[in-house]
Amino acid sequence: MTGPGGTIRLEGDGLPPDLSICKWRKLLRQSLKSIMPTYQQLTYWHLATIVPAFFIGSFLLLRHKGTPLHKALGKIYMLLMIATGMITLLMQSEVGPRLFDHFGFIHLFSLLTLYTAPAAWLAARRHDVKEHRANMIGLYVGGLLIAGAFAFAPGRLLHALLFGAAAAQ
Repeated sequence: MTGPGGTIRLEGDGLPPDLSICKWRKLLRQSLKSIMPTYQQLTYWHLATIVPAFFIGSFLLLRHKGTPLHKALGKIYMLLMIATGMITLLMQSEVGPRLFDHFGFIHLFSLLTLYTAPAAWLAARRHDVKEHRANMIGLYVGGLLIAGAFAFAPGRLLHALLFGAAAAQ
């Protein structure tokens, strides 16, 4: 039932009569903020996964494929990239338009990563070298190089950290 002012009331719900949908959304946001890590903490976690992934990925692209070392480092690389994809989905976009007041264009790279890393692993399990190679190159170029370039764009935190806070303005 709807009460005065758009208030949602269910009989016997035990809620105050003035708890509207807008107030519910505000309460939910406040509750999530209290348990969510800060943007800066997420940035540090992101860097802790992406920096080693960059070096491991570079090493794997340059070395002989199919060796036990390649397989072991490949698993680590994929876990790091999947962790990075999940962490970055939690990070609110600070530049450009946002969907649901959170997601920006940069999050498309997170989705690319979360799709491509498991797809590459499955291709390797099937011994489909051509598909595995294509997925891994796409993951490296899209998930590391292109997304990394956007991460250092003016207005982003990494740009401010690298070039100074004045350069970000």
